[in-house]
Amino acid sequence: MVDGFVAAVVLAGVAVTGLALQATPQLDLAAILVFCAAAAVAEVMGVSITEDSPLSVSLSLAVILGAVVVVGPFGAALAGICAASARVLRHPRPATRKTLFNIGLFALEGGAAGLAYHAAGGQLGREANTPTDVLACAAALAAYFVVAWPILVGIIRMTTGRPFRDIYEDFRWMPVQILVSAAVGFTLGAAYLLFGWGGAAVYVAPLLAVREAMRQYTSRVGRQMAELRRAHAEADKANQALLDANAELDSTNEGLLKTLASVIDARDIYLYGHSVQASNYAGKVARMMGLDEHQVRVTELGALLHDLGKIGVSEAILNKPARLTEEEYEEVKHHCDIGYQLLSNLPHFEEVAEVVWSHHEDYDGTGYPRGIHGEDIPIGARIVSVVEATEAMVSDRPYRKGMSPDEVLQELADGAGSQWDPIVVETFSGILSADRKHLVMRNSALDVALSRTPVSELVQVDGPSPLGEVNRTFHGASEPIFVLDESLRLVAANPAAEAATGWKEPDLQGRAWIELCASPDQRLGTPQVFFSRPRSIGLRRADGTHAIVQLTGSRLHTNSATYWLVLAQAASTLPADTGDGIDPLTGVHDRERFGELAVEAMAQDEKLTLVLIDVDGLAAIRQTFGDETSDAGLIALSRVLDSQLRTNDVAARVGDDRFAVLMHHATLQDAGRVVQRVEDRLPDATQKLDCVIELSSGAAQWDGAETVAELIERAEVWLEAEKRSRKHAEHPGLPVQVSLA
Repeated sequence: MVDGFVAAVVLAGVAVTGLALQATPQLDLAAILVFCAAAAVAEVMGVSITEDSPLSVSLSLAVILGAVVVVGPFGAALAGICAASARVLRHPRPATRKTLFNIGLFALEGGAAGLAYHAAGGQLGREANTPTDVLACAAALAAYFVVAWPILVGIIRMTTGRPFRDIYEDFRWMPVQILVSAAVGFTLGAAYLLFGWGGAAVYVAPLLAVREAMRQYTSRVGRQMAELRRAHAEADKANQALLDANAELDSTNEGLLKTLASVIDARDIYLYGHSVQASNYAGKVARMMGLDEHQVRVTELGALLHDLGKIGVSEAILNKPARLTEEEYEEVKHHCDIGYQLLSNLPHFEEVAEVVWSHHEDYDGTGYPRGIHGEDIPIGARIVSVVEATEAMVSDRPYRKGMSPDEVLQELADGAGSQWDPIVVETFSGILSADRKHLVMRNSALDVALSRTPVSELVQVDGPSPLGEVNRTFHGASEPIFVLDESLRLVAANPAAEAATGWKEPDLQGRAWIELCASPDQRLGTPQVFFSRPRSIGLRRADGTHAIVQLTGSRLHTNSATYWLVLAQAASTLPADTGDGIDPLTGVHDRERFGELAVEAMAQDEKLTLVLIDVDGLAAIRQTFGDETSDAGLIALSRVLDSQLRTNDVAARVGDDRFAVLMHHATLQDAGRVVQRVEDRLPDATQKLDCVIELSSGAAQWDGAETVAELIERAEVWLEAEKRSRKHAEHPGLPVQVSLA
């Protein structure tokens, strides 16, 4: 888009110069050369507004407008071209695109002003001055404004993405300077025509005085801006320290609340992890229903603490291995009142207390403790009622096995409108139906068994155990261990299994075992056949490779269900053919798939932020250290990047040395924190390489209307600016390139 705009400006400049040549009745070549040289000198003596501003002020406009009066439209256009070309002397090695843009723009300005002056019948200095001459000068100046300002504003908007109001702030003082330059330029031209070179020379001293005044003004403004920047930086530093302290306090409070919920859950071994799980799902449902972030937070905290009142219920009742009697059930029902009384005394927890108090109220008014109904029940409590009941349905109990996904969905449908808010049920059922692994939640009884009992005691087999003398807990085992349900769906994995596959346990939960197998012939057979003897298979890793492992499987029994415990002994790791949409080297999405995912996210009208990350000097690394080292650096970066992403964020390799991250519900500050964490961890991940991997980054927040390509283009502007800034910091002797563009 920018290249097309620049090309259009250049072509327009050529066209206007041609029209100016036709409109100039006779050419005074000597005068044209003098004005061209004067315009070039005036431009070289220009003054930058500030050290880091892309705008500068020069006296060339006065010379160009003087040329309008003396040598006509064509001479004015040539003077503009010479002035733009002379900028190369002020800025060595300028960008070709900028140089071409400035040449086209200056030719347009000079030619348009000359044509307007000529069309209005301007004869300033040639005959007795008349009102027509004043109108002609005004027409020339108006033509300059009409041409120059829209083009300048347009190129700045396209290359920086800044709002028009901010761009106006950079330009609002310029009309005064332009009017002064116009007055000097028109009278300079008249003096030349009336008195020759001697008359024109009289204007040299005023022009130099104007330049010196501008230099002193901009220098003073620059110092003031530097002071403001320093003060702003100090304020930012103080604000960041405050934000960090608040974030640390929030993290501490979050940890304390989760610890409190875990302590409460621990009193009931069949609700192990129940509150955290319910909180995660409650937040998801609240966001899907369009609640604001405050209500989402209240709902999450209400779900996390909904069983707080069980601290006042007898542990013998909570852990009773059978159904409760009517009297025992009445005692349990008091936990809603107890939780409300505990939380309502805490500042800022009044709304959370209401959720805790009401999470067992039924939509039709038959619930407890108050018997309220419908919209009288807080929305957070209506959400918590559904998600905590669902988590309870899928968990095993001593007197029953957890429900299947279809049974859970049917139970929710049956209770919609009576026990539960039908809108909440519809929303949560939609989430569960779209991804069934949500219904294979952490099984409470299984969690307790795995965390408290040696693996060797859980495995029940005839004859010697194929696991040997394993006398350690599930989580402490050094070998990868997977737990599958009777349908061969993953329900648990130990840390060693996470390391072997590259997947985190939450990503593994709910996956069918066949999804991890590398080829179809390794996916067949019933559990009894599949695990009847040790066998070697290829497991798909998160990075796209295949881990060749030897499996040994055995039944695992809890008090109410049967599982398969699978021990994997790693053999080797081999490259794998990746599926469509995956970059074969790094294992992240490729550019095409990333574009598809971005379009899908935009269709949902989400708050999106795009981050671009470049590996600086990858071609030089490849040339100096070889392909193996450069590839290892890219792989390490992809691993670090993947480890720092939040849930639902999408990473992709979109170029030879470039990665992109699409962050959902994120701000530019969130993007900056991710990039910082990646940069902090990358040195450790690449310490064995012969070279140092350095990064540049850029980001842009989606405005809700632009395409993926336009969003990427804006992020690229930021990224390229960072590269230029870093280069200037490394070589301070090089001037910062600035121009009217």
